[in-house]
Amino acid sequence: MYVIYKLIDPRDKIPFYVGYTKDQEKRFKQHVYETEKNQTPNWKRNMKLLELIKLGYSYNDISIVESVVETVDLARDEEIKVIKKYGRYDRNEGSLYNMTDGGDGTALPGKLNPMYGKISPFKNKKHTDESKKNQGENLKKNWTKLNADERTKRTQKSREAAMKARVGSKHTNETKQKISENTKGKKRSEQSKLERKRRMLESPTNIKTYKLISPSGEEFITNNGLAAFCREYDLSIQAFKDLLGRGLNTPKTNKSKLFGWEIYLITNV
Repeated sequence: MYVIYKLIDPRDKIPFYVGYTKDQEKRFKQHVYETEKNQTPNWKRNMKLLELIKLGYSYNDISIVESVVETVDLARDEEIKVIKKYGRYDRNEGSLYNMTDGGDGTALPGKLNPMYGKISPFKNKKHTDESKKNQGENLKKNWTKLNADERTKRTQKSREAAMKARVGSKHTNETKQKISENTKGKKRSEQSKLERKRRMLESPTNIKTYKLISPSGEEFITNNGLAAFCREYDLSIQAFKDLLGRGLNTPKTNKSKLFGWEIYLITNV
């Protein structure tokens, strides 16, 4: 048996998404998981679903049975009819945030999916300038609805993803030149400095603890990070990094800026 379900806003009972599944509750949990992990491009449905969950609404409030059929073929046909009945929002026909007319079997894996082995009808198609403009305006509207904490979390998540994508890659000389030109002569505002300091303090997992021994034999523990220690004692953090990169704890020659210093990695805080 297959269930054709609709996701509704319990406040006004207006449906915003239609789908079909064998297990309605499991499919709802999948929707929530995909939304929280940002694994689906249907951001309008995502925003609506997140809003309702934060307001305290649950599966029983949001996911409603529209009809029940016996076979997957009937489920596809019924989904098409229900989507047509309520209308798609992106076509100004209704309230649904569905991105297709239904019946495409996106919930079915592999060869069970009717689109398996076929070329997507959206391949090589591009958004018009008007479509891009509308998308931009809608994104801005939804962004303004978020509170400050949610904006910060999303920004941090985007930065973390970008950093992971750049692991192992290096800037080209052209990119380095552009960065240099854009930042030349610019100084961080006091607010920017405070924000940067706050982020560093709130991200202790990125700070490594080192034990350093000065030429005079005095020992130091870098509780606030190696960079902060180097700034305080006017030392070169890059020289320390180069030293550690070569697997050394102390310079071998007296030509080094750190001659007489010793450094040992204790642990990650």
